[in-house]
Amino acid sequence: MNRADADEALPIVQSILSDLLWLVPVAGLQGSQARTQIGDTKANALAYLVSDLILPPLDLCFQLSRESIAVELEKALPQFEQVRRNAQAKMANTVGAIMVRDSAIALCLAAEAHILADITFTSREQVDRIRYVTEPAFDYSEEAAADAMDQMGYQAIVTLHAALTNHLVTTALPLPRLLTYRFAHPFPSLVMAQRLYQDPSRADELRDGNNVIHPAFMPVLGSGLSK
Repeated sequence: MNRADADEALPIVQSILSDLLWLVPVAGLQGSQARTQIGDTKANALAYLVSDLILPPLDLCFQLSRESIAVELEKALPQFEQVRRNAQAKMANTVGAIMVRDSAIALCLAAEAHILADITFTSREQVDRIRYVTEPAFDYSEEAAADAMDQMGYQAIVTLHAALTNHLVTTALPLPRLLTYRFAHPFPSLVMAQRLYQDPSRADELRDGNNVIHPAFMPVLGSGLSK
């Protein structure tokens, strides 16, 4: 990459790495490894860009960042999605800067796909919401790769998109639906769970699903899984 392209790509890389650093936990071995790799990549970013070696260390930053927050998958997904949106908002004019920005976006999509593969979903509606959110992200990357006539990149993104969609559809099929219930009077969560499922051990599921502060005062109108 020539120096003009590298100079424009540098702040883009630095900003993306800063976003990754923000989501990495400050405690733990994996968080330490991720922060070390991000710091090293930031310090040597210009040299990596000039020598066309930025993608391997950038990929490692994304991988280590994802692994460091794997224990909180529900939080990890929106965090990586925000990193992707921030990267997509970066303006770039030179070929090198555009390539680096779009490659970082693709790495975000790959990280999100890994996270989604590990999430245990509880209802079809939850899966449908995820599918609705991921579609625009892939649309951008597929269009960018097609415009750049990047055949290999386009094929890789389409393959990832297809694999993720197939996984979500397959995962959703056996899951119960989220339905609305209505009682004539307020009941404690234990009573509602018994009446809905004949299983009072699911009281916490009802409480958490309806964001109830005290389980003794459940709302008469709420939602629960169909089975």
